[in-house]
Amino acid sequence: MASITLQVDASTNLTATYNFYRKNPSDLTFSKTPVNASPVPVVNGTVTFVDNTVLVGHIYDYVSTDIQNGVESGFSNEVISVAVPFPLSPAGINLGAAASFLVLGGAAVTNTGPTTVNGDVGVSPGSSITGFPPGALSGTLHSGGPTDFVSAAAQAAAATAFAAIIAAANPPGIGGAKAQGPFTLTSCTVAAASGSTNYLGTFPVGSSLVGQMVTVSGFTNSVNNGTFLCTSQSITSIALNNPNAVAETASGSAVVPATSGSSFTLLSADIGGQTLSPGVYSTAPAGALGITGRLVLDAGGNPQAVFIFKVGTALTMAGDVILANGAQASNIFWAIGSSATIGTGSSLAGTLIAKQSVTLVTDATVNGRVIAQVGAVTMDTNTISLFLSASLNVWAPNTFFPLGTVIYDCATGTFQWVTTAGVSGSAKPSFNTGTGQTTQDGSVIWTDPPIGEFLVQGPLPPTPLNQPPAPPAPPTNLRITSEVG
Repeated sequence: MASITLQVDASTNLTATYNFYRKNPSDLTFSKTPVNASPVPVVNGTVTFVDNTVLVGHIYDYVSTDIQNGVESGFSNEVISVAVPFPLSPAGINLGAAASFLVLGGAAVTNTGPTTVNGDVGVSPGSSITGFPPGALSGTLHSGGPTDFVSAAAQAAAATAFAAIIAAANPPGIGGAKAQGPFTLTSCTVAAASGSTNYLGTFPVGSSLVGQMVTVSGFTNSVNNGTFLCTSQSITSIALNNPNAVAETASGSAVVPATSGSSFTLLSADIGGQTLSPGVYSTAPAGALGITGRLVLDAGGNPQAVFIFKVGTALTMAGDVILANGAQASNIFWAIGSSATIGTGSSLAGTLIAKQSVTLVTDATVNGRVIAQVGAVTMDTNTISLFLSASLNVWAPNTFFPLGTVIYDCATGTFQWVTTAGVSGSAKPSFNTGTGQTTQDGSVIWTDPPIGEFLVQGPLPPTPLNQPPAPPAPPTNLRITSEVG
């Protein structure tokens, strides 16, 4: 619960009691009713009052009075709080080169009907995109293949983001309280072209590595070292998602150290009908997830609040994800261990990365992104956009304005919206006008949006240039070490 604690020096009359009055910085006068329900006495020589009726993100002004023999004093000095802090939230996930893509497939992207994508569409390592037209997009179509470096980089970034989501919900692993370790790896062999590589060693039953991020080191070939997702396990082998690995016998030892991660809330089989606060959520390692009906994600007024979901196998939706109290689709992340199906007329919010495929059934909508790492993204008469939750408000000084707040400025006759959340200044600024122009106001940045777009389409980074990776630096110190005649 949000609160502000106040103290005032006690008078020499220890029987005196005290009142505390509050106002918002934009108000001219304090309320005539004290915020405390009853006069506050002196306790152990100190006068302390805890205001539990404050709202996060808001600033408050306070004064106090002294009551003796039924007579109340004038106001004390005035104090102004800082913005009441929001509860802690998980760190967001960096999407890197995948950020401009709203649809990204691994093997293919297919569409039927008048689908609309308000961003980039791409595929990699496959090269098949069909159904555009009749589908339409506002971004760039990246059709994959060996010369499409943009979609390849996006898939690599998506794999990194997927691993980060898994790591956020990574319980204590081997070497921790739940199992033994570390364990020694003796060799590394490459499996079939599936993206998983078998690392050989000794892994007693109960080490429970599947679904965890495992760090290996000590191999001669550097590509065999790193932190990878464990996809399967036996007593003598673990399969790690390392598509770059090469076969070798280790010249030294490699160890799997203890792993750790954020605490998470275990999800039930179906979370429809629930309301969830910001945090990290996970199914059991092999668990599937359903969303039937309405799932409400409540940010509690914090536009920066992050929601992270790890699903062990499949996600099936037959309902809607509802964003409440400032929740933003750009701060919601889903990692699906196999495939996701967004059912007829359902609506998803957030960036969804599925290991295999994503299917959007007829009339399903997405406020965010859908990414399939290995399989296809299949669409049928869908709308995929990235929205901001916006609200029309009135400008006030020294007030917290969350992302997406919209005001109407009478002086310029323009709408202005918050693209960087913060606390406004002490005086109303002169707003810069013209599409895309910004105005600094305290720590708030207001932007003059394209008319009709500020309520729907969130900002996306520009499409990267399609250029190959920079060549490595040339070798140095070329020399002849011997000649034999």
